[in-house]
Parts: sequence; structure tokens; C-alpha cells
Amino acid sequence: MTREGGGGGAEDDSTRPLNPRSMETLPSGLKRP
Repeated sequence: MTREGGGGGAEDDSTRPLNPRSMETLPSGLKRP
């Protein structure tokens, strides 16, 4: 469930609470690993 349109899905949900920095990279969609 990626509202930012990331290419992870379940991975994005897991990284959100774990890594606050991911929130900045997700919306960008550029630094998303």
C-alpha cells in the first residue's frame, strides 16, 4: 500500500515505522532502494 507510488508495497510499510528517513525518500521515489 504505497500512497507515494513507491515500488515496494509491503516493504514500504515496513520501512516507514522503522526508518523515518524512508518517509523522505518514498515520496521522492528516487532514493528508494
